[in-house]
Amino acid sequence: MKPLKIFLFTFICLVLLLNSSFAESVKNSNIIIEGNKKISSNTIVELLNLTSNNANSKNLNEYQKKLFQSNFFRSVNVSFNNKKIFITVIENPIVDYIFIEGIESDQLLNKIKDTLELKENALFSEVLLNSDIKKISTLLRSQGYFKSNIEFKAVKPSADKINIFLNIDLNKKFSINNIFFIGDKKIKNSKLLSVVSSRPKSLFSFFSSANTPSSERVDFDISLLKKYYIDRGYYNVQIPSGSIKVIDDSSVDIVFTINAGNQFTIKNIKIEDVNSILLNANIASIKKIVEPLKNDIYSLSFLKTIQNKISTYLDNNNLNANLTYDIQQLDTNNMAIIFNINENSKKAYIRNITIKGNDLTEEKVLRNNIDFAEGDLLTNLKISNSIDKLKTTGFFKDVKIKQKNVINSDNVDIEIKIVESPTGEIGAGVGVGSNGSNVSFNFKENNLLGKGLGFSVLGSFGTESVSANISLSNPDFANSGNLLKTGFYVSKYENETSGYENKIIGASVSTGFEWFEDVSLKYGISADIDDLTAEGSASSLIKSRDGQFFTNKFFYSVTEDKRDKKFKSEDGYIFGFGQDIAHLGSDIPYLQNSIFGSFYNKFNDSFIGTIRYKVKSINSFESSKDIKLSDRLFLSDNELRGFKFRSYGPKVDKDYIGGNYSYSTTFSSTVPNFLPESWNSSSSVFFDVGNIWGTDFEVTNEANQMRSSIGLGFSWFSPIGPIAVSYAEPIQKSSSDEIEKFNFKLGGVF
Repeated sequence: MKPLKIFLFTFICLVLLLNSSFAESVKNSNIIIEGNKKISSNTIVELLNLTSNNANSKNLNEYQKKLFQSNFFRSVNVSFNNKKIFITVIENPIVDYIFIEGIESDQLLNKIKDTLELKENALFSEVLLNSDIKKISTLLRSQGYFKSNIEFKAVKPSADKINIFLNIDLNKKFSINNIFFIGDKKIKNSKLLSVVSSRPKSLFSFFSSANTPSSERVDFDISLLKKYYIDRGYYNVQIPSGSIKVIDDSSVDIVFTINAGNQFTIKNIKIEDVNSILLNANIASIKKIVEPLKNDIYSLSFLKTIQNKISTYLDNNNLNANLTYDIQQLDTNNMAIIFNINENSKKAYIRNITIKGNDLTEEKVLRNNIDFAEGDLLTNLKISNSIDKLKTTGFFKDVKIKQKNVINSDNVDIEIKIVESPTGEIGAGVGVGSNGSNVSFNFKENNLLGKGLGFSVLGSFGTESVSANISLSNPDFANSGNLLKTGFYVSKYENETSGYENKIIGASVSTGFEWFEDVSLKYGISADIDDLTAEGSASSLIKSRDGQFFTNKFFYSVTEDKRDKKFKSEDGYIFGFGQDIAHLGSDIPYLQNSIFGSFYNKFNDSFIGTIRYKVKSINSFESSKDIKLSDRLFLSDNELRGFKFRSYGPKVDKDYIGGNYSYSTTFSSTVPNFLPESWNSSSSVFFDVGNIWGTDFEVTNEANQMRSSIGLGFSWFSPIGPIAVSYAEPIQKSSSDEIEKFNFKLGGVF
């Protein structure tokens, strides 16, 4: 055994000796760097991330790897000799020019340039070049170019410079041919198509990018569909995929696979609190807040609304508590909601607020949309409400709010990190109906100059009328939190049958805010000049109105909005009233009153009932002055179908001159039309009731009686654009009324 021990001892000593020789440390002064011209030796040492001012000979491979990863060098050699580390490098050349060929669109060319990591007057890297080519390919796919081809060539005019040539062959731009929803979806295709942002190609698709396929848009559509299902009780919905399938050399189909699962109803609601004193003192008020949830279809949006109401109650009553909720499935169709209220033992106050990512939007705009400031008590409700408010502005793709505790203090620092999104819109539309044709356009910027200002230009050119409207709005005028909106408008209406032309030019300024919860108040002033020109063929009444009239008025409206959603509402109601008061130098002072509203009720997915109503009146303050023709009341062709617009009611000779009073009510419901779901169509039945009556002067035919009609409506998102058709059969009418049973409209705004 003794020889064996001697052998092992000798072997271990030899290994330690060899290891010490290969792991010898050297000071940075013994690092010899050669070949570098543009990159300093200090920069190279920093790239190696050396500690204790020493380099270790056993880490030569690691040093070489780090230098290669910097993308500064095309050749790196690291060696150790005579207690020194030798680093020999050959630097990459400087990029002199980057030429991109094959792209005619300046907008697309700028997007490609923005994606490049490789920049002119920077060091060339083959790794970055390959990465940039992949990024360009991804960008082109997002723009609809699924079969683009990218070739590159690197030319070195000198030893230390290089030119990059990128030749891009776009081929044809792809568009969406059809959108399919498959699986156990339980909701009609026409409903789901209205949810997603993607749209099949149509006649007017060149106004929009919604028909351009991209994986990013498909992912966004999946999130929209999930939210739509969850808000309708499908708690376990699964949408595992949304695929883009190329069907020819320029078209794709998008297919969403959906497993809706069962629809859940909230059967039980529990409120739990670790601190029973807090709960006992407030249980009655909290139970009243959560009561609307019970026996209702589960909706995540409504649940969040209730959660916010409880949190608001706790904050308003100075109860520093955290509120969370759990969902418990009772069976295949029922669930319980458990609200957990936990009193905070430690309070946290905000010390500093830092905002990052707002390259365009001013910090003031963000601070106006958060519920806290430096020195405030921080609560989870303030954080969640602030995130919701910032996202609601539409200025930001993503919003994150992080908090960091301050050591040995009850203070916290808040960091708000946002990702800005495009805020401009441009669109156009074409309408063709039985009353004539119409072309419209719009331009909107919702975050003008990064100040949160809204700017819009709207125009419409029709067979009988032309109009334009320019408006500017400030949601936080003079730091008041109130909306201020100003506008300028001009319109021209030409009635060839009655022989007159009416021009109006005016301006308005208004403000508005949420007065109470779900109740908004809007008020303002406007002034306009009304110029009516009567031709020789006009009636004596029209000729008596020839001339210019000035009107200056104050207006206001109060609206309560209790709908479940603003677009395609299925539950709730709207109620409002308002007045217009023409005064202060108006040629014809008057008072106009209006009451309006609507009710919504969903019977099932096929039958959604709606009741809309509106009552208006307008009367002159001076009995000797009649209301202007342009101010007199008419019903639109959507309020009373089956009757020709401006062709019923009070009449003088051959002219329908409108009334001082009007009312309209519509009872309608969606109905199944038994057409294939792939048509993306919807149908409805309706019953319209309305009338206009009352004048300031003697008329040929007052026709003061109720009008009514019953009919069918059909809408279809066709390959050439949206089509709306209605047929209405008048039930009650006057002999002097002009009937128009069929109404057809093509086109829309994009």
